[in-house]
Amino acid sequence: MKKKILVLLAVVTLLFGCKNVKGESKYSKQALTNNKIGYTQEVISGKLIEFKDLEDLEGQTENIIRVRKIKELESVPWDGPDAADVEPGFESGTTMSEAEVLEVFKGSLQEGEKIRVEEDFFRNDVSKKIFSVEGYTAMNDGEEYLLLLNKNEDYYYIVGVLPGQIPLINPIKGNVVKGTNSSRNVAEEAGTSVIINTNFPEEIQNLQIQIVDKYIK
Repeated sequence: MKKKILVLLAVVTLLFGCKNVKGESKYSKQALTNNKIGYTQEVISGKLIEFKDLEDLEGQTENIIRVRKIKELESVPWDGPDAADVEPGFESGTTMSEAEVLEVFKGSLQEGEKIRVEEDFFRNDVSKKIFSVEGYTAMNDGEEYLLLLNKNEDYYYIVGVLPGQIPLINPIKGNVVKGTNSSRNVAEEAGTSVIINTNFPEEIQNLQIQIVDKYIK
């Protein structure tokens, strides 16, 4: 299990975009956080896998897919040796979510298949705090994402935590792309747009842009 040391990070808000070949905004760069009314966010800092380039990331990834998140299934607190590393006043864990596979770019998963995805955040409804690894932002129900996943027993985990999850949006209406055939066709005709989180390190942002340029048209 990964060792994680906890630290609070400040949130800086920034918003700007780049143009794609259709003249619409392909990259919506935003400072994303785990916002929930009545909750505060704590950020867990830890050693993450470093990738030399896109080829290195792809080589360590079993599945590259487009999904729609269905719902959260359960929060899973950490235990064992990692729990002893948590500083007083902090908590740790992950969240299991259910997602539907919409499109497969790499791997053996099938369109329409429902999978369990481990997300690197933990929400405590008693203390009203949300803990996330390196500022990972939770997927929202009903919204689409490009995911890079590896399998661990009966669930999948996001490769590298930060680079392996990219939100997808409709650049024309500004709405998140839903997992229906009609809305997906509209998005494909318009050119799917994506959100790049400016709270992530610049090298992660650049890696995500390379992923998008290769897999999202």
